[in-house]
Amino acid sequence: DHRIGYPLTSGVLDEFATVLERIVTGIEAGAFPNHPPEPTRFGGFTCPHCSPDGLDTRRLQAACDRKASDAAMDLHLRHVTEPVDDETELSR
Repeated sequence: DHRIGYPLTSGVLDEFATVLERIVTGIEAGAFPNHPPEPTRFGGFTCPHCSPDGLDTRRLQAACDRKASDAAMDLHLRHVTEPVDDETELSR
């Protein structure tokens, strides 16, 4: 029997609040796009939210790539690309 998760330290709660703020701000600004997974070798269906029709996510990935340089995307891109040191974050 293995417990999944981690202690809810003040650092974890602070990080959660930061992520939640970015999500809400992005949605309010209309700049919270899908973030599809990288296409697989065969273009297979891997994300039911990014590809509800069961087709590949290449079109969504292309749209995300096109929009990446738009300043309105900054909050979203920071959220999905900022490196996180799990040990540091979880010990706060």
